[in-house]
Amino acid sequence: MSNILIQGIECLLANYFAARYLQVPGNHVYYLPEANNSAADREIADGVVYVSQRTADESGGMQPHKVEDRLRNIHEAESQNVDVAALWHFDNAILFRDRRKIADEMLLLCERLRVREVNFVECDSLEGDPALGAEAGISSNEVAQRCQRQGLHWRIFRTALIAGIGRPNLEQSNLFSRFAAELHRFKAEIEERSPRYFDFQALRSLAPENTVVNLISAPHAAELLLRISEQPAPLDSEFRIANPANTNFADLCERLGLAYGLGLLPVHDAAELNVVDLSFHERTAGFYHYLSGRSVADSNNMVYRTAGIYPENLEFAEDEQITLFQSIRREQDELLHARRQ
Repeated sequence: MSNILIQGIECLLANYFAARYLQVPGNHVYYLPEANNSAADREIADGVVYVSQRTADESGGMQPHKVEDRLRNIHEAESQNVDVAALWHFDNAILFRDRRKIADEMLLLCERLRVREVNFVECDSLEGDPALGAEAGISSNEVAQRCQRQGLHWRIFRTALIAGIGRPNLEQSNLFSRFAAELHRFKAEIEERSPRYFDFQALRSLAPENTVVNLISAPHAAELLLRISEQPAPLDSEFRIANPANTNFADLCERLGLAYGLGLLPVHDAAELNVVDLSFHERTAGFYHYLSGRSVADSNNMVYRTAGIYPENLEFAEDEQITLFQSIRREQDELLHARRQ
């Protein structure tokens, strides 16, 4: 039984991690929301319940009241002198802009709540090129140094591209979800104007030649985070949370195309894009920027050994990817239909 505090719980992976953490009887999750109001609290609870039920086995997931009993806004609990064992900060380029301010708040929280352990999770990170650099105002390495100066134990987690299903009526805060949502919106808009356009035309997506991505499912990533954090030894360390196998971007496009009912083709030359393709590229430029970096598998099995998980159990194979993409598309279709109604 333990209490943790999550900063950045609006992040998709944070939702999955909170749901996984609350599966342990007696565990409590406190969170610091971006917006401190009842509507934000309702959305956060609904998001955690939703992913819990999406990843449930025969038990059907946690009932909403059981989540809400153990998922609380830290502002409501501070006056109760809650004993918080660790702070989890989920950082994402989409969620946060002033990361130095966010890091300052994180360390002040630790001091105020007497937290002695920080777990800093950098989502959708590129290998060898941490997303938190000079432009963002602070690096994850600097966060580690500041924790050390403050007498805090720390872990830095850098994740590959996260794929998962979040509550469909909430804007997802990870790159892959944004790309999939834009693909769905864009296809619907084109078909409203030209219903049979994609019967005769493929949609071309600009990407560097021979691009590979490392795609890890959100439940697998959350399980790795939890398993590693439960070990007493690997403190003051960095971990790469990734799929043991890469996916060629061309294969990813083919699988997305199967799920979304269109031809999605990667091209390497912008001259090959027509006006429709160019419009799609402009709307997904953030994903293209990610593809321009290095997203590779973790060749160091130390992460999997620490977590006590065989690497092959984390593989996100072709059939699993297609099944997930089809599920995402079905939920997007239902939401679009509801909005049109």
